[in-house]
Amino acid sequence: MVRKRFVTAVVVLMAAQGALLFAGGQQSSAKTGGGGGSSKVDLGGISVTIGRDSIRRAFDTETYVPISIYGDQLLTYRRQIQKDYNFKMKDEMVVPDHYSELWNASMVAGKPLSEIIYIYGSMVFPWQNNKWLAPLPASIDFTKSVNGVSWSPVMARAMTWGGKTYGFVINPGFANRNKGIMFNKRLLREAGIDPNYPYELQKAGTWTWEKFTELCKKLTQDKNNDGKIDVYGLDQFQLAPFVCSNGGQFVDFDTATGKFVNATTRPEWAEAFNYVQSMKPYAGGNFLEATAAMSQVDENWLTGGDGPLYINFADDWGYVVYPKGPRAEDYYVYARDDIYAIPNMFSAEQVEKFMTALQLWYATPPEAGPDGWKQDQYRLFRDDRAVNETLAIMRNPRNCVFPVIYLTELNEWDMKGDTAQQAVESVQAAWASKLAEYNVLIGK
Repeated sequence: MVRKRFVTAVVVLMAAQGALLFAGGQQSSAKTGGGGGSSKVDLGGISVTIGRDSIRRAFDTETYVPISIYGDQLLTYRRQIQKDYNFKMKDEMVVPDHYSELWNASMVAGKPLSEIIYIYGSMVFPWQNNKWLAPLPASIDFTKSVNGVSWSPVMARAMTWGGKTYGFVINPGFANRNKGIMFNKRLLREAGIDPNYPYELQKAGTWTWEKFTELCKKLTQDKNNDGKIDVYGLDQFQLAPFVCSNGGQFVDFDTATGKFVNATTRPEWAEAFNYVQSMKPYAGGNFLEATAAMSQVDENWLTGGDGPLYINFADDWGYVVYPKGPRAEDYYVYARDDIYAIPNMFSAEQVEKFMTALQLWYATPPEAGPDGWKQDQYRLFRDDRAVNETLAIMRNPRNCVFPVIYLTELNEWDMKGDTAQQAVESVQAAWASKLAEYNVLIGK
């Protein structure tokens, strides 16, 4: 696909106070200053690192090289806000993959590796037990979006204990870990189906489990009549995304009681389990070998290390969200977003400054507009609809469902059995014991 690049002059004009507001609409208590009728928060020259375990998400305004118009705008914006608000910030890989042990050692020593950390779900409760997590400013309203910054209300509720919030997800859906459905346009066409049919259903709001079943049935074919399936509808059926697409969870947080609960006993979960079981006759083959017409693919497989496999794939392909389950009012996307926290070695004033800087850092550059992020995505997909329609849904906070089970040491793969009841019973006792431990911990 040939794209035109437009050369633009990027001039960042910051509103006097708009970009320094907390998501709840309250100004930071940091010292303010400035002249000419404007007032800006002075963050006192703080230096903030968002510690990561991957170089892919690194961003330092001293070394970042833009590859798109949006990249140019983002770099200019981030350089300007650091100057205007007197702080330094960067996303940096501080340790290699799976860094729990290194982080634990740094916390024991009282020398955290960064001011803001990307924290694995399994680290949350051990850290809370050791009182290593700092409470976040009460002034932040995690249900509101301001200046292009949004939060995951589900995650904020699940990490609010004793009236204080200890972790957050910023800009849900932007961590590139969303799960969606790829489809092979050639195989759809050969089966007598409009190659953009999934897009049309998604756009019309009628992309449902029922329509998905019809599509899988029609695409599962024995083309040479030798009694063997040559092309399957889907390569495999993973349960968790279908649970989310039906508005369900494996583990949930009961806001009424402030407790974690086993959500596999709810009808949303059982319906997803039964649906996946019913679809097994249409599952098999390999998408990259064109023996499966559709594939369950994490977004980061398309945009990360495996991306070239799909970009260079011989057949044209599209990408849609998971279809709606019968209990879903909208498209619900399995969005395993990054969880962040701040070590408790920092004072309340420092934590507030870190969060002010973070919201400035992740705000949308004024010149980019709300859709500016798309410019960095077009090159990673084979058609614009994957970005303009599918990713637009995936990056809307109201469509993002964080699988709460990842806050625990529990695992959906623990479940065994051919029926929903058998699967639930296989983990009932073990999960009840573990959730009881968590509920005692957060009640302290």
